[in-house]
Amino acid sequence: MSSKSTIFLTNDNEHCYIDGSDPVFEDGHNKGYPIILEISKKNIDVVSNDEEDLIISIKPGSELYDRLRKMNNK
Repeated sequence: MSSKSTIFLTNDNEHCYIDGSDPVFEDGHNKGYPIILEISKKNIDVVSNDEEDLIISIKPGSELYDRLRKMNNK
């Protein structure tokens, strides 16, 4: 049985899901499960990748861009 709960999957095989096999605990309490986003490199540009931050730009016209824009409009 899969521990991945898909939020969305694109035609470029970009996958956003909740990983139910990796609970995050803080002070002995389950805070929830991580959300994993697998992204095709052809649909992004890396703006910055330093010790503290990873900043990416998602290219307009990609299905990932469209899906995230739709989520923003809800």
